[in-house]
Amino acid sequence: MKSIATAGPREFPADGTTVREHWVRRWGMSGMGLDNPSDSRFSEALGVRTLVALLQAGRNWFWAYRAIGESDHRALAKRVTCPVLLFAGPRDHLWHETQDAVADFSSAHFVAMDWVGVDAADEEPDAFCNIVDRFIRR
Repeated sequence: MKSIATAGPREFPADGTTVREHWVRRWGMSGMGLDNPSDSRFSEALGVRTLVALLQAGRNWFWAYRAIGESDHRALAKRVTCPVLLFAGPRDHLWHETQDAVADFSSAHFVAMDWVGVDAADEEPDAFCNIVDRFIRR
């Protein structure tokens, strides 16, 4: 994750390319390019929500990426003593890192949400809630 540690301010040129690029990228992350397009979990509401978040963060969006990229996640995970639930879908850009992180916690459980893109709670709220509910009841 070192590559995100060097993220910098996003530019917002007058021609709106940043907004368009974000919209297209989000479609792709949610499965626009799948063999069966009906498997895409992207919705207009999800696109609008993420676009609003992009615009609200503005040029400062990168600070979150830097914080993530510069943190020693293994050291932090070793300090966690309670059970941990990790989940991701295969189109999530942190899919492999999430799976690998299970070994860093003393008590972690990973759920592969193979049917979602990158926004599990938005794309499949019932499935997401069921996974969390089962974990808590366990």
